[in-house]
Amino acid sequence: MKGFVKRMSAREVALGVVVLAALASAVAALVVLLAFRSLEAMDEDIARLEDELLTYSQRVKEGENVNRAFEQIAREHSSAWTQVEIHDRLRKEIGRLSLQALPPPGTDVVTGGQASGPHLVDILTLADGQLTESGKGYREYQIAFDVQPTVFSNVVMFLRRLQESPQALRIQALDLKRQPDSTAVSAHVTVTRIVVDTGSGPGVPGGSSLGDVALSSVRNGSFEQWDAEKKAFPEWRSQDCLVGQARELAVDGQACLRAEASGAAAAVYQELSLPGGETYEVSLALLTKGSAMLGVEDLGANVSFAGGRTIDTKGQPMACRVRFTVPGKAGELARVGVPFVRVAEGGALFLDAVVMRGVGN
Repeated sequence: MKGFVKRMSAREVALGVVVLAALASAVAALVVLLAFRSLEAMDEDIARLEDELLTYSQRVKEGENVNRAFEQIAREHSSAWTQVEIHDRLRKEIGRLSLQALPPPGTDVVTGGQASGPHLVDILTLADGQLTESGKGYREYQIAFDVQPTVFSNVVMFLRRLQESPQALRIQALDLKRQPDSTAVSAHVTVTRIVVDTGSGPGVPGGSSLGDVALSSVRNGSFEQWDAEKKAFPEWRSQDCLVGQARELAVDGQACLRAEASGAAAAVYQELSLPGGETYEVSLALLTKGSAMLGVEDLGANVSFAGGRTIDTKGQPMACRVRFTVPGKAGELARVGVPFVRVAEGGALFLDAVVMRGVGN
C-alpha cells in the first residue's frame, strides 16, 4: 500500500485526499441527516404523547364532574327514603318555591306547616300524596294542592319554579279558576316527583345499582370543597395530621390537599363501600416532603392491602397509581380506605386529582 502511494504523483495524492474528504463529508452529512430525522420523529412522538396526556387529563376531569353530578342525583332522588321522608322533602321544596324571595335549594323554610316569609303564592295545606311503583327502576310520588287566589303572573312564576326545581318535579295536572268580576286566579296543581331505585328490586334485576355506583366513586377528588368551620375536606378523613387547602400541587382546579403530620399514625383517606371481588385503579398527583406510604386499607379488618409502597418525591410532583382488589364475596360490601396515604412523622404531603375507576373482577 505504501509503495502504491509512493508511485502516485503529487496531483494524484491531492485528488485522493479530496475524494476521501468528500466521502467522509458525505458520511458525516448522512449521519447528521439521520440524526435530525430521528430527532424529528422523537419530537412528533413527544407532541403526540403530550396531546394524549392532555386528552386523558381532560377526560379524567370530565369523568370526575360526571361522578359528582351523578352522586348529587343519587342523593337527591334516592328511593331509600320512606314515603314520609319523600313527602316531607317535597313539602319543604314546595314551601321554598312559594316564597317571594327564592332561597337556595335545600333551605328549610317551613315552620308550623307553611313556609315563613312573604309569599309569592299561598298554599294552606299539603295533604299526603300517593307513591306508585313504575316497575322500570323508579317510583313516582304524586301530590295535589290548592293555590289561593292571587294575580296570574304569580301563578305563572310559581309553575315555572316547579318545573325548574332540582327535585325533578313534573306538573301532572293544572286547573285554573277565576271568580267573576275578579282578576285573581286560583289553581289546583298536581305534581309528580321521580324517585330513583337505588337497590335490587322491581326494575333492577341484579347488576350494579345507582347506590353502589355512588358509593364507589371518589368524591371531592380535586379538593375544591373545603369546610372552613370544621377545617376539613368534605368526604375525606384525616388522623394525627393537620389538613388544609394549598396551591403547591393544584393540577385539577385551584386547590389541593395539604397534610402535615402531628403524630405517628398520620394519614388521610376516603372511606368507600365497595363490592367484594371487584378490582379498581386509583390515580392521583402527589408531592411529599419526607416519605409517605401510598396504599389501600381494609377499614373493617384494619389491614393494609398488598401493593402499598413508600414514596418520597423529594419535593417534586409525581403521578402515582395503585391497583387493588376488594376482598370478600361478590355482592358483599366492604369498608375500604382509598387511597390510604400515611404521612411520615414530621413530614408533609400535597395531594390532588384523585380519580378511581373500575377495571373488572
